[in-house]
Amino acid sequence: MKTSTPAKLTPSEGKLEFDVNFYERGLFPPGAYHSEGHQDGMGVCLYLALMKRLFGDRFTFALLDDVVMSVDAGHRYQFCKLLKTHFPDTQFIITTHDRLWAEQMKSAGLVTAKTSIAFHSWTIDTGPLVESNIAIWEEIDAALAKGYVDANNLFVTGGSGGGVLTCWTIAHTTRFRAAASLYPVINWYSWTLTSDLPAFSTLYWFPGNPWDNVEQYMKRSVISYVNKVKTPTLLMTGEEDWRTPISEAEQYYSALKLLKVESVLVRVPSEPHGVQRRPSHQVAKTLYVLDWFEKHRAKL
Repeated sequence: MKTSTPAKLTPSEGKLEFDVNFYERGLFPPGAYHSEGHQDGMGVCLYLALMKRLFGDRFTFALLDDVVMSVDAGHRYQFCKLLKTHFPDTQFIITTHDRLWAEQMKSAGLVTAKTSIAFHSWTIDTGPLVESNIAIWEEIDAALAKGYVDANNLFVTGGSGGGVLTCWTIAHTTRFRAAASLYPVINWYSWTLTSDLPAFSTLYWFPGNPWDNVEQYMKRSVISYVNKVKTPTLLMTGEEDWRTPISEAEQYYSALKLLKVESVLVRVPSEPHGVQRRPSHQVAKTLYVLDWFEKHRAKL
């Protein structure tokens, strides 16, 4: 169905006023029009359409300075697809302070690791610092050098997203004596089809369904890197966890066993995500992790 929306261009010295009449509610700048949270998202799309109309093939460069932040979560992949398919010859410089949005752009194939850069610790005096994985390890080494922590007894643990990062970490270093990954996501393909959020990853984290984007899902799944793991690993998930089903931990546990890496799987009965329904289970969760680390502590 084709529709038309009246608009008005008012050129003046040094600027170009652009007002749009949405649904006969009067002429307003696109960025000032509120439509279910699509405020500036509507505006940036209209800006792109206007530039394409005015310049055609000469529209080869554009700076989108944080305006993409206003594209709501439900339309981010569509927005990336819009830029890729309708502006293939336009060089965009895109800035955002939303880390998730930046990762979604990578997942959608709009940018790559080589064409993106992250900054942190921005100050007037020093400017931004470039973020990298190397900097993280350098910071850890600097903290260890102060002598507050026994460098021979380092352990890593985390739950849910932290469980994912725990598995990711031990696939990239052997410096930890043991790891405890609690209710993690191991395989984004299987998680999409077994969790209580089947549409979440397809809408917000990945370009679409897993069978159509196998590479995208699997290169971000820690199961793809399990062959590099040497660290003794404890896994724990509640048997009634539908957010990160226990089948995720089971996959990783089976893989570690096939690789002959020391590992244990703790199944907590009647527990949902977080293992927090019963106080006794919360205590047991802590004790399991502490006992696992104590077991692998370097002895004097």
